[in-house]
Amino acid sequence: VATFSLAQLGNNSFQLVDLPEGIYDIRITPNDPLYLDTLLTAVAVVPRHTTNIGAIPLRMRTSLP
Repeated sequence: VATFSLAQLGNNSFQLVDLPEGIYDIRITPNDPLYLDTLLTAVAVVPRHTTNIGAIPLRMRTSLP
């Protein structure tokens, strides 16, 4: 659960701010039905540090639901 999120306009990035320390799973749910959901597991959040999860490649569906 994010207490605050910030989408960076123009560079397709985002930032979740003020998350409690811990291990999180991050689910990316695209608005475009051509792409599948993506799940990143066991992302560590450490106080006063930025965790860079890198580029998240989206997988295309082979058929529409």
